[in-house]
Amino acid sequence: MKELEMIEQLKQDILENIEQMDQDNMDTQTHLLEKQAAVISHLWEINRLKENESYGGQPETLEEDEESEPSQPSAPPERKSYQFERKLRGGIVPQIDGFVPEGVVRKLGLEHGDMVYAKAINTNDPQRSHFEYEIAEKGDGEDAPYRIQLNFCPVKKEAGRLVVEKSEETGEFIRFNEGPYTIVLSEDDVFKQRINEGDLVDIAYFDGTPTHAKVIWTHKIKEASLSIPETLNHTSKKSEKPEKKPVTIYDQTLKEKTILVIGNEPKKSLYQYSIEQRGGTFLWGDAKEDFTRVEAKVRKADIVVFLLGVSGHTGMEHIKQMCKNHNVIFETTWSNGQSSILRIAEEF
Repeated sequence: MKELEMIEQLKQDILENIEQMDQDNMDTQTHLLEKQAAVISHLWEINRLKENESYGGQPETLEEDEESEPSQPSAPPERKSYQFERKLRGGIVPQIDGFVPEGVVRKLGLEHGDMVYAKAINTNDPQRSHFEYEIAEKGDGEDAPYRIQLNFCPVKKEAGRLVVEKSEETGEFIRFNEGPYTIVLSEDDVFKQRINEGDLVDIAYFDGTPTHAKVIWTHKIKEASLSIPETLNHTSKKSEKPEKKPVTIYDQTLKEKTILVIGNEPKKSLYQYSIEQRGGTFLWGDAKEDFTRVEAKVRKADIVVFLLGVSGHTGMEHIKQMCKNHNVIFETTWSNGQSSILRIAEEF
């Protein structure tokens, strides 16, 4: 039965968590074990209720009832549906030992607990059965127990490794044990998904174990920037010449000013466009960048704008000291919008 299989899997997970328990992670692991024990208790109750129902089930339709009914045309057999279970990446349909790739999950909009139809397809893979899936019925929309997913996380390079620190979807930094947390992407994910610095990725992990996070999807920024939304394509069907648009001319409020922005690389091009359209010179740096390179940019700048929400505290303090050493004005802001940067640059 499915509940018993899930219980056995949870037992194995509990044993692994106990083996990993040490003095540093005692509180986190204990909290996770309590949650797993509660799930096992719930599954036992479901299994007990199902067994009781099977003992008190309705009898089969009596033969005489069948004879008394007038013959009806045989109806086509009903399609059988199966429950989908979300995993960290992709999902499974346990009843038929079916695997659902992440791409199919996203295409169909599958969520944990949805019911699906499955049609077997022939492949050259003897190790695993393959199916085509179709949604039969939506579930309650709740995610898999203890599964955490963060979308559109900017990939950065730190000490030679690719990492993520926040979700652009929520604008919030990743937190663990009541503090900010940096997730190091596994080399296997980086290699297989060809992840590069500057990409946006969706990640998932089980509650309490961000060190085992998996990259479940990669959004290629360069590829996305090349695709033109249909709503922006004003080419007439009668003519191949695009419709002319009025050109916006901005006041040159930043003429002869050089602005150095520290942090938020994913929006670097947007900041550059906004500043240069107003006659300014744009520079960008990162608090984790080599300080020699950053200092060279500080010397060229008229003002340095620190984006507090996306800059490392230690590195930021070093750069502030550079500004003081070279008599360069600097300002800080918690906003990551270009309007805030423009306002600061225009006011000094």
